[in-house]
Amino acid sequence: MLPDLRDVKWRFYDPSREDWVEEWPEGNERPPLAELTLEMLGEETPHKFVFWLPPVKEAAVAADQPAAEATPTPEATPEEPPQPEQP
Repeated sequence: MLPDLRDVKWRFYDPSREDWVEEWPEGNERPPLAELTLEMLGEETPHKFVFWLPPVKEAAVAADQPAAEATPTPEATPEEPPQPEQP
């Protein structure tokens, strides 16, 4: 795809340090920014791209609505399996 690609580097912005880090700890919230650096053969200046990563929000469940698993629907709880017809 990129035959002249010499090196690829990712960095992530850590707002608590107010600095870029090369590794993002697993389990932490998503970093707000990611930087991609591409170094090409024959070029002295690397190409840098910064991406904004939107935060991930958990789906909120309204407090006044019961959970879907708490109340089984009639389709989910059949009474008895159908019996074969007798000749």
